[in-house]
Amino acid sequence: MLQANDYKVIDCGSKVRRMYEFNGRTPRGERVVVEVSECHPFRAKGWDEDDLPTLWAKNGWTDGVLPNYLCTHTYVYNPDGTCWLGYNPQTLNSFDGKRPLINFDWMLPVSDENRDRLLAEVVRRANAGEPTPVESIKNMFNA
Repeated sequence: MLQANDYKVIDCGSKVRRMYEFNGRTPRGERVVVEVSECHPFRAKGWDEDDLPTLWAKNGWTDGVLPNYLCTHTYVYNPDGTCWLGYNPQTLNSFDGKRPLINFDWMLPVSDENRDRLLAEVVRRANAGEPTPVESIKNMFNA
């Protein structure tokens, strides 16, 4: 089983991007690596009306404009070495189940605590084997 605090940090040569490779395996023998990036929108006068956090707030998807936010990408390696995207709390299925959408409940401001919350949720989902929106994308191509 994966443990939320048992990982190796891989430096990506940037102060705002890191990879977290978990030392354990899921119950299905999968290896999980999570990329966490800090997003700091450019906010100059006249340009701030079209940045993503402003558009999210204008559409009511977030409670307010996030000053910055964390973005995660998850990489799951099967025992045979194939890689797929999964267990990412920042994505959810569309109503028709054919495409992933942003899960705004998990779009969090940049902080160590929020990074740890995201990593812990990835571990929880990976250990539980919860379905992921990417599986619906795989099914689209196999239909």
